[in-house]
Amino acid sequence: MAKPGISNETKQAICQLGRDGYDADQIAVRFGIHRDTVRKIACNHGVKLRHRPRVRKSFPDLAGQTFSYLTVIAQAPGPRFAWICKCRCGGSRIVAPCLLLSGAATSCGCHQRKGPNKGHGLSRLPEYRVWAEMIQRCTNPKSRVFRHYGGRGIRVCESWRTSFEAFYRDMGSRPTDKHSIDRINNDGNYEPSNCRWATQSQQLYNRRPRQRKVLREAASL
Repeated sequence: MAKPGISNETKQAICQLGRDGYDADQIAVRFGIHRDTVRKIACNHGVKLRHRPRVRKSFPDLAGQTFSYLTVIAQAPGPRFAWICKCRCGGSRIVAPCLLLSGAATSCGCHQRKGPNKGHGLSRLPEYRVWAEMIQRCTNPKSRVFRHYGGRGIRVCESWRTSFEAFYRDMGSRPTDKHSIDRINNDGNYEPSNCRWATQSQQLYNRRPRQRKVLREAASL
């Protein structure tokens, strides 16, 4: 039964709006009545109201984009919004967009099983140790030199941070075992345009004034 007090004229208007394609919520707002009352009136008059589709949270279209080892292929079917991703190793994985955008999801799982960047067979190279130590001092607060690097805002560029192969491709082999990685701009990040192989003496003149003083005093002992 419809709510008492609603005139036949109002009922006819409700039914007409229903025929015109309005849903129960829109009609209820217009007449200031509950949507269940609108549905009952429409049902009693044989009017089928339009169903309002569920509004999904809006996410950016990530198709074709690459996040570390994962390339987004297509939206996954199902009630939850997620993406089908192809991993560099050939595997696949369905991932929520928030995990891709935050960097929490980087591979199908192969990256974690092998350990970062150890699947390439290059981990015995001396440059691998340089790369690993570079990341440690910029990302690990427990590193004894973190305050001079990560604590100062020094970062490792994304391509190097996630791939030793990219680092090795950009930097190449050390000229000698006396060379180590050096940032040309001492306040800049570790990235291809700001890094070179340099000896300790070359790096001495590229350090901050306080560091140069400490090294000179240590050398005189």
